[in-house]
Amino acid sequence: MKKIFIFNLMIIIFVASLILGGCVGGITPSPTPSSSTGGVYGIVTEKGTGTPLSGVSISVDGTPNTTTASDGSYSITGLTPGFHTLKFEKVGYKTETANVNIVAGTNTPQAAELENTRDNIEIYIHRDTYIISDSNVNYGGAPYLNIGLFTEAMEMRMLISFNLDFSIIGDLREKNVISAKLKLYKYAASGGSSLTVKVYPLIEEWREYEATWNTRQESTWFKEGGTYDETQLLGSSDISTAGIKDWVEIDITKAFEYWKSHDNYGLIFIPFANIATQLTFVSYENSTYRDYKPYIEVEYYEP
Repeated sequence: MKKIFIFNLMIIIFVASLILGGCVGGITPSPTPSSSTGGVYGIVTEKGTGTPLSGVSISVDGTPNTTTASDGSYSITGLTPGFHTLKFEKVGYKTETANVNIVAGTNTPQAAELENTRDNIEIYIHRDTYIISDSNVNYGGAPYLNIGLFTEAMEMRMLISFNLDFSIIGDLREKNVISAKLKLYKYAASGGSSLTVKVYPLIEEWREYEATWNTRQESTWFKEGGTYDETQLLGSSDISTAGIKDWVEIDITKAFEYWKSHDNYGLIFIPFANIATQLTFVSYENSTYRDYKPYIEVEYYEP
């Protein structure tokens, strides 16, 4: 029994010596990332207003890294010590850069202010009319624009055109358009609860006081009802028939991107509904409602 005890004791001493030996002459723990690398943090705001900017893209030495949160804050870790270049970018704002000296084990503060380069312009329609299926009547001088379905086989479509080149700001096709909203004043409505309106680009020239379902100026449309590119849906909106004498808007931002590489012949508005539904808007020619003519609100910035 005594021999067994001594033997067990020797085993315990041997194992203990191995453990202690590992601690004394063992491997030194690897340093934590925070002790060999550093970080940078801060808030990005709009210059002049101090408004926090969310969605700002931040790159480090040319490599995308992170974006700012809803409160404009950001934080980047794991950077090697030394100088790094941060770039702050957001659509509609001037890009800013900052050189930051990163110190190991330290988070360095670095704020940024971005200058707002966005601008707005209101474009007023210079041609508008509507056409009725299988009708040769021209409505170019009418005070109202009608769109909708009388029956499944009889419909009204709107045609609208406007200039893109202005002496003050230049050609909008050379700008970066953030948003473009067509504003229409709804004068009357009838039929169903709403009308779906889809917007397409016209691909033939037309004259306001000559355009009908069949003709566009001195000649006929290549396709009756207005020749348009059916593959290019530039906007769509479900417009309620409730609440007349009020403004409605249709997003046509895609149209400005389309016109960068295509001729501008204007837009055609096609109605879709399950039952007979019509909407009436104030037209450009309306002399009674001068302050309610169609226009486009464009927000853009210089490239």
